[in-house]
Amino acid sequence: MRGAVLKEATHRLGHDDLRLLVAGELGSSTATVELLRAAELSKHRILLAGLMRAAARSQQDEYPALEAAYLLLADVEACNVRAVRDVVAAPQFGSWAARCLTRLTEPGEAARADVPLWVDLGRLAVVAVVAAVRAGHRFALDIPLRHGEATFPGTGVARPGGGEAWEWGQARSADWGWEVSSPHGCVRLPPPGQDSGQPSSGWSPMPRIDVGPMGLRLGVSLDDRDPDLDCFGTARVTVTAEELVRWRATVADAWRILVRHHLSSAWVTSRVVRALVPLDEPVPGRSVSVTAAGAFGAIAMSLPADPLAMAEVFVHETQHGVLSAVNDLIALTGPGDERLTYAPWRDDPRPVGALLQGAFAHYGMARFWRQRQQLGRASQRIGASVEFARWRELTADAIGALHESGVLTEAGLTIVAAMRETLTAWQRERVPTVASERARDISLGHRIRWRLRHLAPDPAAIEALASAWLARARPGTEPAVALSAITAMIRVRPLAAIGPQPSVLGYLHRDRAGYATAASGYLRALAVAMDVDAWTGLAIARQHTGPAGIARILANWPEVVAGMHDCLRGQAEPPDPDALAAWLESLADHGHLAATAR
Repeated sequence: MRGAVLKEATHRLGHDDLRLLVAGELGSSTATVELLRAAELSKHRILLAGLMRAAARSQQDEYPALEAAYLLLADVEACNVRAVRDVVAAPQFGSWAARCLTRLTEPGEAARADVPLWVDLGRLAVVAVVAAVRAGHRFALDIPLRHGEATFPGTGVARPGGGEAWEWGQARSADWGWEVSSPHGCVRLPPPGQDSGQPSSGWSPMPRIDVGPMGLRLGVSLDDRDPDLDCFGTARVTVTAEELVRWRATVADAWRILVRHHLSSAWVTSRVVRALVPLDEPVPGRSVSVTAAGAFGAIAMSLPADPLAMAEVFVHETQHGVLSAVNDLIALTGPGDERLTYAPWRDDPRPVGALLQGAFAHYGMARFWRQRQQLGRASQRIGASVEFARWRELTADAIGALHESGVLTEAGLTIVAAMRETLTAWQRERVPTVASERARDISLGHRIRWRLRHLAPDPAAIEALASAWLARARPGTEPAVALSAITAMIRVRPLAAIGPQPSVLGYLHRDRAGYATAASGYLRALAVAMDVDAWTGLAIARQHTGPAGIARILANWPEVVAGMHDCLRGQAEPPDPDALAAWLESLADHGHLAATAR
């Protein structure tokens, strides 16, 4: 098959490149980021090559239309390489090519009921049309229509109308520009730059957001329509004209924050991010953001509450995108990386590979908040210090778990070692006492809730402990009491089953008396029913009021105390959680808690 669209390149990522990415300094990592961008473009070309070969072997009826689209891309590339490069490098192209290749090569996938295979494969035609329009190249090509419309990546949606859910239409160049037609209508459009961005009855242009100074501009589409960007697991929302104004203002203000105070992060974001995908909020008032490894350059998010939150999302999700691109070039984990473990930024257990992704993203967040500690009002500086103290510690903990996992490759160990070196230096930096205390309480609250939700002590061991408690056996005198039999088993629950985590700030009080009063309230709640939030609040309160032994048990083995308490709830005198924790502390002194999962 003719054309250079299938031309592949070789990209090599060395350990020095990995260390420069972790350092995140403007200039030193420039070449590495450009290498990753080029590698992702090559990945898309490889996917297209595999797709074309698989389609030819399968002898599908759809192949002639796929071939015609490919040939148009090759013709356009012969006269305008940039036009083809831009559409093939787009995040939705990667998502589309990987999905279609899977449908062609894996049994059963081709028969997916929601979208016919010919419609999915036909998406290459709309990609080729976009390239041809941008290059001013003549064309006439059949394109698939979904409910009478066609979405052109990064360009807009044409609605010539249709009589069926899935049917063929046509796009072709014309003296006035180009047009999209079906047996039911025709939409005429001028060439790019000649008011083609104006909406009409049959055309909705893709909104764009372009902000920043020359040389460091952020240019992204706000894409709520492209079917190939519906790959983030959360419902998308259609952006109204009023909401578009808010999106543009928030992005512009966020970009000013990044350019002014986080120049290196701004530069990487400008080179990586090409599309924003607006999402619905799963919980009102709780924003969400996500990236997908197969859609490099796209960030899906609900509109953050303010520009600073938007800037934070850019930093966080760009880190994810960069590490996903690294992992496409060189494996960071080996066999066993699917083992589930605790991630201090998630409510659900995560595989080791996902923990590495999260650690890299939150390492970037720690750097972001470290830089913000001297900015803004006093309350804003304290808030930044809380975030810095929190994420430097939790990321360091995650890195320790990654290092001990035994599943990191040499490249993965290089990244982890570079992050650990920087985090060790950051741990020596002083933050206000109030900030470190708040950070500790927030982190502890998350970890306790997670343990109570996901770690289930062996029921037989809990019953043995409850029986010993009722008999008031002294430590060491009753073999059945030994907690070495307790093994914490992770039970995976859907995130939706856990529900939103309440703000742990609700557990924070200004003085010892306030924590003591709060503890009394939590004890009353636990006397009535099992309450994860009450256990969490009690554990945090006891860190400030003591006794130290009770505080240690509630912090490190909350699932054991809660399991015993629930087992004994039917007794005439409900057990006191503090008394249970004190008794378990006496067992810990005799070494019986050593085998409990941490």
